Amino acid sequence: MGRNNNQPRESKNPYKGAGGRTPKSEFNVEPVKIPKTSAVVDGIDCMRRHVQFTFRDSDLDGPWSLADLAPEHVRDLFQFLKSIETQTVGELIASSSLYKEYPNFSECPNQDAPRRLAELYDSADNVCRFELSGRRRLYGLRYDHLIALLWWDPEHEVWPSRLKNT
Repeated sequence: MGRNNNQPRESKNPYKGAGGRTPKSEFNVEPVKIPKTSAVVDGIDCMRRHVQFTFRDSDLDGPWSLADLAPEHVRDLFQFLKSIETQTVGELIASSSLYKEYPNFSECPNQDAPRRLAELYDSADNVCRFELSGRRRLYGLRYDHLIALLWWDPEHEVWPSRLKNT
């Protein structure tokens, strides 16, 4: 009932030792690098996830720095962010008139904004904007469900609206 010869079987597993077979390193493949812009694709999983905020891409040295937030606006901003985090990405996109995504930020009427963005990032065509109240705007970069807060625009200077009835 045993084997006919007492020789050990040679494993066909390429990861088990390199004895005369292809070494493991030849099977390792470089991970695919996905550009930031492709993270904006709204997959089913992303649409069901709750919005989260990060400060990792904040422009703290530019003209619309979050560090220049006036003390009287701090509480309103954090209450606003807290209320947005209760929504999923799908809910945010579908129901909020206070949220907008810019597929081509180079069309911005204030050309200082795309220039500043180009100084900071290789590709940033995932820019989004929140309208808080009055003229106050908050800009970010959306990567799936994560929004990296970028700029605080209290005077609506980054992408000013066209005047109506003119």
